[in-house]
Amino acid sequence: MFRFWPIMRLSLSLALRRRVVRLAVLLGVLSSLAIVGWYVMPVKAASYTAYLKGVVHSKQEFWAWVLAALVGSGVVANDRRTHAFHVYFSRPVRGLDYVVGKGAGLGVLLALVTVLPSVLILLTDLGVEGIGAADHRPMFDVRVVGEATVREIGFATVLWSVVAYQTVYIASVAALALALSSLVRRAGPAGAALLGYHFLSLIVVKVGVARAPETAAWLPLLSLHHVLSRVGDHLYGLPLSTSGPHLGVCLLVVCGVAGASMWVVFRGLRLSSEGA
Repeated sequence: MFRFWPIMRLSLSLALRRRVVRLAVLLGVLSSLAIVGWYVMPVKAASYTAYLKGVVHSKQEFWAWVLAALVGSGVVANDRRTHAFHVYFSRPVRGLDYVVGKGAGLGVLLALVTVLPSVLILLTDLGVEGIGAADHRPMFDVRVVGEATVREIGFATVLWSVVAYQTVYIASVAALALALSSLVRRAGPAGAALLGYHFLSLIVVKVGVARAPETAAWLPLLSLHHVLSRVGDHLYGLPLSTSGPHLGVCLLVVCGVAGASMWVVFRGLRLSSEGA
């Protein structure tokens, strides 16, 4: 019934066999937990959700892009190079099963450095009495946030926002990685292109908006990270900057990137299978 399941497990298993991938996952989880507030200086934020998205998720998203470049860049490219399509499609496996399996395997890996640490952070904060108070507290509860805390907002509400936002983020990054991987036969160029686009777009947006503030309405659309962050502000109920791109335009960009990426993947898959 779930013909994508073996492909997902194999993809995930092959990725975790690499020492550099295991190290990246470990560093990604530890970097998130290190800023939970367990042993760090207090952090001030407008609200708990503002702290979670602005401080915690920014570290997680960096490692999501790194893992997407390390693993996602090769999930299709390696199969093209080794002609593994013969193995996959000699069985009752459709192209959709292959893409879903590869994408799900990459998504689970990215979730290890995004969703998993976020849930651990929420559970930790939920178990600490008096989150958000301005007085001094020992051990775990050393983070100072605004009036709205995880208890006041509601654990289920915050959890839904975390899962919804990070699922959209993971799916978008994974789709882009799969598209780049399907265009080449080696993982290196695809990984370099993915990280190059991410960091270059961040620099262009930061420098461009700083030099010409009037470009803030459209220049961030060049960066998938900025577009997804704008969508995340809405999911978290945070106030949207009036100078940034319109939310509807950001949603169209996200859908457009996902749709274009899947078209590239399926087209490359069809051409590769025919050529094989």
